[in-house]
This record gives sequence, structure tokens and C-alpha cells, in this order.
Amino acid sequence: MPTESSSKDQLNSTEVLSDVDADISWEEAATSLLTELEESSFSSPSPSKLSNTKPSVLQEHSNINSNQCIQPTLEGKIVRDLSFKPRLVTEYEQENYWEKDIEALNYWVYPEMDEFREYQRCFCELAFYHNLLLALPTGLGKTFISAVVMLNFYRWFPTGKVIFIAPTKPLLQQQRTAVIEITGIHAYNTTELNGNVSIEARCKEYRSKRIFFMTPQTLNNDLRSGFVDARSIVCLVIDEAHKATGSHAYAQVIRTILKHNSHFRVLALTATPGSTTSAVQKVIDCLHISKVIVRNEESVDIRPYVFHKNIQVLKVELTRDMQYLKADFADMYFPFFDFLRKKKVIPGTCDLKNLKSYVLLLALRKYSFRQKENQDKEKLKIFGYFKLLITCAHAMYLLDCHGIIQFYQKLHEIQTETEERKSGELYRLFSSNPFHFYMNHLQHLIANDHFMNHPKITHLTGILKEHFQQATQLNSNSRVMIFTEYRITAEQILKAFSNEKPLIRTSLFVGQANSVDSVGMSQNLQKEIISQFKAGIINVLVATCIGEEGLDIGDTDMIVCYDTSSSPIRMIQRMGRTGRKKDGKVFILVTKNSEDVKWERAKASYRRVQKVIENGQKLILKTDVPRLLPPTCSPTIRFQKLNSIHQQSFAGLTDNDKRDESQVETLGSQPRRQLPSIVDDEFEDMKSNLRIPTPEIKLRRYLADYRSTVYHTHGTSINLTKSAIVSKVRTPYKIGTKSLLDFQISALQTKFKSCTHEEIQRYKKYEGKWKRKKRKLI
Repeated sequence: MPTESSSKDQLNSTEVLSDVDADISWEEAATSLLTELEESSFSSPSPSKLSNTKPSVLQEHSNINSNQCIQPTLEGKIVRDLSFKPRLVTEYEQENYWEKDIEALNYWVYPEMDEFREYQRCFCELAFYHNLLLALPTGLGKTFISAVVMLNFYRWFPTGKVIFIAPTKPLLQQQRTAVIEITGIHAYNTTELNGNVSIEARCKEYRSKRIFFMTPQTLNNDLRSGFVDARSIVCLVIDEAHKATGSHAYAQVIRTILKHNSHFRVLALTATPGSTTSAVQKVIDCLHISKVIVRNEESVDIRPYVFHKNIQVLKVELTRDMQYLKADFADMYFPFFDFLRKKKVIPGTCDLKNLKSYVLLLALRKYSFRQKENQDKEKLKIFGYFKLLITCAHAMYLLDCHGIIQFYQKLHEIQTETEERKSGELYRLFSSNPFHFYMNHLQHLIANDHFMNHPKITHLTGILKEHFQQATQLNSNSRVMIFTEYRITAEQILKAFSNEKPLIRTSLFVGQANSVDSVGMSQNLQKEIISQFKAGIINVLVATCIGEEGLDIGDTDMIVCYDTSSSPIRMIQRMGRTGRKKDGKVFILVTKNSEDVKWERAKASYRRVQKVIENGQKLILKTDVPRLLPPTCSPTIRFQKLNSIHQQSFAGLTDNDKRDESQVETLGSQPRRQLPSIVDDEFEDMKSNLRIPTPEIKLRRYLADYRSTVYHTHGTSINLTKSAIVSKVRTPYKIGTKSLLDFQISALQTKFKSCTHEEIQRYKKYEGKWKRKKRKLI
């Protein structure tokens, strides 16, 4: 039986999570925790069964393993030390890991660029001698620094492998292209590997290539399976390194390599290393970091290269209807709230109308520790009440910060789930007559012609109209990104601007995962949307979390955060999308007395972490990181132009790796070109015997053919939904607009008059191929 002091220590450890993990799925965490607690309290499982029980969401964050090193943080909390002492290597073993190019070790190459930045040179040099965690604001050259480091390790160790790992495949493609362009390394010496590549193909690439761009899951699996030798790795670059905590694939990769190889270099890149001091320490431990460099926009060495961001926080008050909805919903779960308050298992400061999920979850965990040996029925009842309140708190958050439609859909989803089980406290509440009356009231409210989902929409409309009207007067091609947490909120934002064309041309930008009512975006579609956004065809991109990290979406003039997060990492990633090449604007929409508290907490957490890292007194760095370069070797910098090498880098690409540049050059020497899989209204091709189109024709296609249609929620050309949506408030994804199709049809009718019968039949043949491809997408 644990002592009271040990319980308090574990509780304090959990409290650290309140800021870091405010964005996790609290319902999932509550369900997982309740299931485990109920089994341990009422089923009395054997110790062997308990040892094999899958840990809950919160345990994965807060449990302290007895075999792990325990250390205090700045706040006096206890955190895990996930690192372990790597296997020591002898001098003889070190010399036999990889061959060294003694002549190349005399200097290191720095590419000559249009603009030289001293901080980039300094950080590159430090990365040669330390396992470096580098935190730089977005847009200040993390990709350039990583490319220079990879280039020099590639030169120095001719038999060593240089690996770049990133969480997403589009990010890998982007980084591979950037490294080739910056360093001039031949493209046939690089490869991109992920789970879609067969094992045989990966093994072949490991034998023939030296620079790899991989997902961490693929690398970890291949290391454990023995397809790649861990001792051959000389440099590992990790993008979005703040994810490397706990059992993340990044951490697993480092542990797997350290079991066999202590002699390799780590360069970890991120915009923000962590939300709290303990989170930063976990990253340091997991990645075996020996030096940390953190810069913000106020740092002296990078300030000359940072453009100003004008950040405005707009506090939005709920409408009277929304306040009534909150009060009525709170009245329905008041009996459950009052019962727990009288039992003194929830804090007395809890507000009935402003419940917070993480506060309730921490109270539940505290109660479970206090009543660990108690197995009466009241304990099970309290667990059920906690789960109900956590669920209701999340629904109330959606009403507060996102809108009535999101609130209604969440309640409808919970109601459907509880009706299937027909048991539990949630079923009692969501099957009651007052709740059915409440849902009917919501339906009538949404069906009203003057319905407003959330007052944030009104503020957002005013901000965008004013911005684009000014841009039109200045004849400027301005671009805006809107960030929101949920896909349904992004859909509602898009719907609100459907009648504002051509001033505001919006598009969704979401992930690949399928939701209940719609499918995600494929990677090709994501690339197409980004291309349209950069070209100005789309001037407003409504993005979920996929737009926050990594992808090269380009610089934007203004960022609008439709909702906020208590995690400073996400907020900094969002705001980093503007202010790269010129001054930018940031508008943050917060609900008064709800989100404004989260925003202030995120700022305070960020300032606290920055101060601790700058002082460097509370972070424990690794001291057992070996030197890779010979002790007598101190390479000097050599500036070198690499453009000439880059011109040759595409010459050695295999057929699978050829990009658009090499493809056009190869086809240009042939009398005919390969027919495209989709032929639209390109009659210029038919009249020119299907030869290479001119740049003017390619531009015309890009602006007007099927492939440049805007991805949004209107039109009837191609329906990408899995099934018809019954709910009136859910808008399915579609691609193509009626106006664009009408324009194409009229253009076709004009072109048909000047074409021969043979040309028309040829066009119809390939138009049929396009229609067959379209049917496959549905």
C-alpha cells in the first residue's frame, strides 16, 4: 500500500501535465483510466494479469518506472530519465565503424548563398562536436543548417550513413528536395524510404545509398529487424524533435541505435523544445542531447533577420442564445456535479458552467489513489459520475470556443453511443426527456435562417474583408491562413465564406485520416492545394493541425487562430507561418472567460521555459557523448559554390526518382510525348501532334483545367464522401465548382467548331478515361 507522501509525489507529477497535455483526448483518457481502476478495484485480477495490463493514457505520461532514473525539475516535480548509459566503445572499434576521408577532414564546406548569416555558421560548427538540440523560430534556416551538417558528414565518412527522419512523408519529400538544392549532392545518392516501400527495395537502397530520408517507424523497424546496421549510422537529423518523449518512434530509434552504436551524431530540430521544463528534459534524455541552443525572436543574434509580427488578441463574448444553452445544459448535469462536490472529491473552485476536463481528470486520479483499497459500490458510482462530467465538460468547451453546430454534433454522437449500450450514467442523462427536448431545441435553432454558429465567425469575416480590400487597393496578392483544431470547424468556416468570392477564395487543408462522415486529403491533393495557394488561385487556407508543422506552405501575410491551445508549441508553430519575408499580422480569437485563460497560460509557460533553458541550470545534459572527429582534427570553414554540382544532381536519378525537371528534358528530345492519364480540353496538344506544350499553354492548363479546381465544400462535380450525409449540418467534401465546369463546357463548345471530326473523337476517347478515373474517386 503506497504511503501518503508517495501518492502526493505521483499526483504532483501528474499536475505537471495540465499545461503540456491540455489538448489530449480527455474522454479517452478518462475511459481508459476508469476501466483500469474498475478492474483493479472490483475484479481483483491476479498480479500477473495486472503486469500485462495496457497502461492508460495518463499512466503513459505520469508513471515512474522503478528501473528509471528519477530527477527533480525546476518546479520540484519528479520526472523520468528515459535515457541509459550507452554501450562503451574502444578506440579500436571506433576506427572500424566507418572509413574517414583524412583530406576532407581538413575543412568543412559552407555553401555560398545570397545572404550569409553568422548564427547559421556557428550552429553548424557546434553540430559537428555535440549532440545538438536546436530550437529556432520558424523560417530562420533550420533546413539550411541540417543540410550543411549532412553534407559534411557525407564528405568526411565515405562509408557512413546519414539519415534524416521526419514524422510525415510530405515533409520528407520537401526536405530531400531542399537538401539536394542546397548541397548539390547527387540525387542518386539519396533516397526516401517509408512503410510503402517493400522490404526488398529498402534493403537494396541500404546497400547502394548513403543519405536517407525516412519516417521514424520505418527506421526503427529496419534497425530491429537487422535490415540496416546501426553501427553504420554516422549522423541522424531529427525534425520536429519536440515529439521525442516517452514511447514515441523518435525515442525508440535512439534507444535501438544506442544498444549497438555509441558513436554517432544527433542534430535535433524544432521551433519549441517543450511546453514545460520537464518536457524539455524528456526530449534531452530521449535524444541523448549534450548541448541545447534555443533562440526566440528577441535573441540578439537573430533579431536582424526576424520580421515584426503584430499580434492582436480579440476577446469574443458569447451571444445570449449561447449563454442560455450553456445554462440549460449545466442544469441537466447539475445533480451529478452536486453529488461529487458534496463528497468533496472535486475542487470547491469548480464552476458548474465552466468545467475543465483536465481538472476533473486530475481530481479523479487523486480520488483513485486515496480510495485504492476501497471496493464498495459507491466508488463505482463516483467513477461513473466523473466520466459523465468529463464528457459534458468537453461538449461545453465545443460550445464555448467553436460553435453550436459542433456542440450539437458532439451531443448527437454521445447519444448514439449510449443508446447502443443502454447502461451507465451517460445513458441516464442522454435518454431523459429534458435532454430530448434540448436536442430538438438545438435543431430548430440551427435551422433558423438567421442562425449564427459562433460570434467568432462575424469577427473573422470582418478581419478578412478589411484585409483583402486593402490588398486589392494596393494591387497586392495577399495570402491568409486560418488555423482551427477540428475539421468540422474548418468546414463551417469555409461555408461562411462561400458567398464572398472572388474577394475571398478559400480552401480546406486537412490531414489524410478519415473521419466519420468524410475522407481525408490524399498527399497529392495536399500538394495541389499548396501549389494553388502559392500561385494565388486560393488566397485563404483553412487548416487543421497539419498546417502547423513542417510543410513548406510558404509565407503568408496574416494568420488567424480561430481557437487557442494551452500548449505554446502549437501556438508558436501557427504564428511562425507569417513574418518570414516581411512583417506579418496575427489575430487570435478567444472566447472571453474561457480561452483567454488558456492563452495567458500558454504565454506564461513559454516564457518560463525560455528562461530556464537560457540559464541552463535546471537541465541535465548528457556528458558521455563521444567525439567523432579525430582529436588532432579541427576542420576550418571553406565557402564553396555548389550550384554547378546541383545542375548535375538530377542526371543520375532513376526512373522512380525522376522529378518534373528531368522528365521535361527527357521528353523534349522525343518527337512525341507520352499521353497523359487525364486529358482535359487541351486541343493545343492535338493540333501540335501531342508534342511538348509551350509555357503559355502549361500556364493556361494550370489555371483552368480539372486539376486546378479548388478543394472546398461546394459544387457537384466529384463527391469524395464515403456515403451520403443525413445530417443537415454536416457538409461533405467535394472537389470542383459549378462555375468552373460551366466555363469549361462553354470553352469546349467554342473549340469543337474549329476541330476536325478525328480530333473530336480523339478528345472524347480520353474524356471517357477521365470519367472512369472520376468514378473511382467516389
